[in-house]
Amino acid sequence: VDLSSEATNRADHFRINGIGDFDSLHLAVAEKGDVDAFLTTDDRLLKAAHKLNLKIKVANPVAWLMEVLSNESNDD
Repeated sequence: VDLSSEATNRADHFRINGIGDFDSLHLAVAEKGDVDAFLTTDDRLLKAAHKLNLKIKVANPVAWLMEVLSNESNDD
């Protein structure tokens, strides 16, 4: 994913709202790349991300996997 001005502006928005520099950039690029999920074990990042209006899902890897497996078993 290219680091566009749109992504850097979005990262600035995240920083202003309490997310660290590198995490802000990672989130912005993940949004730009239209990922299915942004996985992290950083509880502070999870809490801050859930307060924002994100275009992607941010989750703990274990919780995300449990949800995916649950959805798969419900589809059967």
